[in-house]
Amino acid sequence: MKQLYIILIFLTSFITAEAQQKSFSDYEPKLDTALKKYGKSSHYQYLKDLVTHFKTAKKLNAKHLTKDVVGIALFLDNGNSNLDLFPAVYTYDNDKVDISALRSSITKMPSDETKEYADAFLNNRRDIGKSKIFQSLLTDHPKAESTYTELTNEYKVFSPADVSFIRGNDDWMYAVSFGNEGIIIYAFKLSLAGEEISGKKVVEKIRQEKEDELTTFLEKHPFAHSSDDHNIYSYVKRLRESSPFSKDKEFLKNTETYEQRINRDSLIHHIGMFSYLLKLKFPKELLEDGAENIDIYGLKHFSAHTLGDYYFSKQDYSKAIEYYRKAVFDFPNSSDSRVCSDVENSLLSISKSYRQLNKMDDAFASLLGAVYSCGTISNAEEKQFNSYIATDTTDKDQLKKDIDQSLLTIKNLKNNYYSFSFRNKTSFFYGKDEFVKNITRHMTTTHFYKSLK
Repeated sequence: MKQLYIILIFLTSFITAEAQQKSFSDYEPKLDTALKKYGKSSHYQYLKDLVTHFKTAKKLNAKHLTKDVVGIALFLDNGNSNLDLFPAVYTYDNDKVDISALRSSITKMPSDETKEYADAFLNNRRDIGKSKIFQSLLTDHPKAESTYTELTNEYKVFSPADVSFIRGNDDWMYAVSFGNEGIIIYAFKLSLAGEEISGKKVVEKIRQEKEDELTTFLEKHPFAHSSDDHNIYSYVKRLRESSPFSKDKEFLKNTETYEQRINRDSLIHHIGMFSYLLKLKFPKELLEDGAENIDIYGLKHFSAHTLGDYYFSKQDYSKAIEYYRKAVFDFPNSSDSRVCSDVENSLLSISKSYRQLNKMDDAFASLLGAVYSCGTISNAEEKQFNSYIATDTTDKDQLKKDIDQSLLTIKNLKNNYYSFSFRNKTSFFYGKDEFVKNITRHMTTTHFYKSLK
């Protein structure tokens, strides 16, 4: 959609002394004549009300001229016979102003986004910040370059091709512009239930709300291996086209969903394939060092971990824990460089699952396992710990003592896997021998551990 901003710019060379002295009353007959053309329009009453509000309004309090506000505009020209409503924005910067309306220079018709904005403005202004156009009005508007002067009954804004008059009260700012685009009527909402509806604070609030919504969504619908979806597609495709699976009807049937994109929203469509891959016996040449459950493509590990994520999103937390543990112990990642991070991710998800089951000691134990893995405590883990402490009203001093005690219970399970006890709950972690030998020193020097003192 091409957008036309009606920009009011002050250039004294274009404005005669006579024009500078004229007030709204000198232009009023033009407005009254234009109104008569729109008597049959569905928005005529709204137009008439706006004009009445402007004419009866007093001179706007000067403090309101320094605000950035959004509003609505009506074009009284041959291109707007239906009196469609368009988004508008008033901006102020360093004693200069700009009044702009958003309309296609080609069709001069409102788009779906424009209609969404107008509907919110007229019927539910509290939702106006949710419209797609709102934020762009505040961040992408023209630079404020027009000057204004104070008259007896209004403020007057000058630009090369337009002259505008501003009136209002503590709730509304009204403006009427006369120029090359015909006559434009503006209405700007200055306040809404005592809250500003424009400005940087609202833009920041909208951005933060979107981030919070995304964070909440990701928390409820985890997908640890989201970055591997294309590889999984390629691996399954390769198997389907190669012997012995290319002629295996059961394999082909159970993997036929592979072409559908694997993402958080579509996991339910692939549950059958993931479950099948966990049970599938791969030929020896596709196994990692002959290990029965570790295929060279990592399909079994991916399937187990993703099934855990799926059941977590379905709030079947016990089932989720079962598959997260399978991903660690039964179907570990075939890539040694990724084992540590995979174990860490699994433990973090197990911890969150226990929390949902209100088993806080298990939640703490699993989270501690994630911390012990890989030799560092991530921001996500520290944030999770602090969240548990706050919601469970945990005594920090006691937590520190329990952590100290857990460090004394570490035992090797196999290879680089270790177990430990925390408040009589058994958990595990993954770590290299050299790190485990010095794990107490590593843990007690972390920012998180020190914060418990």
